[in-house]
Amino acid sequence: MGKSLIGCKYCTIEKGITVKDCFETDEEYANHLEMVHDLVIRREGETEEEATERVKAKNPRTGREDCQCPACKQKRKVLLSLQN
Repeated sequence: MGKSLIGCKYCTIEKGITVKDCFETDEEYANHLEMVHDLVIRREGETEEEATERVKAKNPRTGREDCQCPACKQKRKVLLSLQN
């Protein structure tokens, strides 16, 4: 039996699934979610605050105006549609 891959549901929705959006481990997937989609993923033993600090140190865009998390992207889309 072959390896089981984890597919990124956000990448699938945005652009269809590709091999580069599949991961062999939960750790690889969590890193992808943090760096590409600006999501804070708590690691074992971390508090929410510690996880947020760690992610923002690695990826300062998280939580800012140019944040790429699904919630912020949707909010920008709605604001843009209201302006038009």
